[in-house]
Amino acid sequence: MRQLLPEQLNELALVTKDTLIYDCDDHWFYVFIGIAEIGGSFELSLRHRKTQEASPPAWPLAPCARLANAVGYGMHLVPGTTVKIDGLPEDFSGVMVLPDFEFGRLEPIALWQLVLVTQVELATEGPQKLALAAMLQSSRKRLLGDPPSL
Repeated sequence: MRQLLPEQLNELALVTKDTLIYDCDDHWFYVFIGIAEIGGSFELSLRHRKTQEASPPAWPLAPCARLANAVGYGMHLVPGTTVKIDGLPEDFSGVMVLPDFEFGRLEPIALWQLVLVTQVELATEGPQKLALAAMLQSSRKRLLGDPPSL
């Protein structure tokens, strides 16, 4: 899948019309609404494990909006797509698109989760990329944005 450079993502007009943030006990659940309004068959989500913060962190808003903007300008996203994007926590360099682990297929709109990936993971291709997707989908810790164990 093609990857856009972060600077290309910054220059695009706003596609995200609304961001919903839910408190899910052990994590924050962000849902970015707007892609379906421009003809897409999906919306985007991101999950982030809670730490000490009393309120959801704002850092997911800009990178996820930039990615939605790229979709608005023709970027094709499907599960398994990886995208390099700025503005993520320091351990991560991009995201992999996967079906949301709770609400992946809502009719008629799918909810695709943006799962944080490292620079090394972002560079995977072929069978290794399929293995990465399977590993991420089976790891609740990674689905909630925890970095890989050292």
